[in-house]
Amino acid sequence: MISIIIPCLNEEKYIGKLLGSIYKQTFRKFEVIVVDGRSHDKTVNIAKNYLKKMDLKIIISEKRGIGLQRNLGAKNSKYDRLLFLDSDVILHKDYLKYLETITRKIKLGCATCWNLPITRKNFEIFLYQIINRAVLSTFQKIWPAAIGTNIYSNKTYHNRINGFKENIMWEDVDYIKRIKAKGAKFSVLRKPKIYVSLRRFDKEGAINYITKCIKGFVLVAYGGSKKLEKRIEYKHGIFD
Repeated sequence: MISIIIPCLNEEKYIGKLLGSIYKQTFRKFEVIVVDGRSHDKTVNIAKNYLKKMDLKIIISEKRGIGLQRNLGAKNSKYDRLLFLDSDVILHKDYLKYLETITRKIKLGCATCWNLPITRKNFEIFLYQIINRAVLSTFQKIWPAAIGTNIYSNKTYHNRINGFKENIMWEDVDYIKRIKAKGAKFSVLRKPKIYVSLRRFDKEGAINYITKCIKGFVLVAYGGSKKLEKRIEYKHGIFD
């Protein structure tokens, strides 16, 4: 049993694709919790189309914030296993099946997996291999880290660290750092497959985006630097 938590803010272009990919999963023992930050577009209406198709609840958060909305979803979840997803990803049909199997088999308390870009351009695929190998897998040997596109967690450990910090950038990296410190076994998985939007590449530039990721990981790994944090601008809910 897995509770899938999706924070949203003005995601009408993406939320339907994600929910559609969840609906097609071969593993069916899950619930979906969409936590919307009072979107101004059709995000909620699109999500409502899936209310009768699967175990789905929609929560309207009075306050906005990706960490806050993830925590709100976790508080309203009914299962011990949590999966936090960004709203602009698409799951392979066997994603949940493989995740459920591997996390039980090696008793993971927390995990993330490699990201595959939604593109046919070789250069963009190559850049995501850099993110997967350099930012995720290699950094794991120095300090555990994850990108918020997909984070698997156990509710026991989630509650033990009081969830995501709600007032910082790079809350996903910080979350892994703290949950690992509490004894959770963490791994970066090459499978299952998850496909991610390249909207940040398109808006910010690929190299700039990767540089921000690396700076953010370093920022959190070394305890945070307000000076560096102010130099890294990373916004949510504004990309089409």
